[in-house]
Amino acid sequence: MQAVPPSGSISFGIGAQFCAQKISSTLVRVGVAGEIDIRNAAALSDFARGQLRSSSRLILDLSEVEFFGTAGLRVFQELDGESGGAGARWALVCGRPVQRLLRIIDPDQRVPAYTSLEGAMRALHPAA
Repeated sequence: MQAVPPSGSISFGIGAQFCAQKISSTLVRVGVAGEIDIRNAAALSDFARGQLRSSSRLILDLSEVEFFGTAGLRVFQELDGESGGAGARWALVCGRPVQRLLRIIDPDQRVPAYTSLEGAMRALHPAA
């Protein structure tokens, strides 16, 4: 991880780039670009869970992800575990690759998924 301007931190996984942006004192956005697969799902999970430890709300923004393999589902499971144990909440912003996979594996819509950053922010509003 390398230091960047006050907007956040950046980490590079194999085939993907992760960045963290503090939106408020209790909300952080983890943006991801590239491809999420077996090579980097654990690195993304570690990065996102690390951000959640310093914030009570997290948005995992996968809208710029070009490919999302089933190994990435581990990230959702681990965020659920981390947030539940800490009394935190998280939401997902997803693009087409993630939406396609979620339609198949999550027909009951248990993953807190939204199509826009604004929708995820509304869902995580403190009064929600």
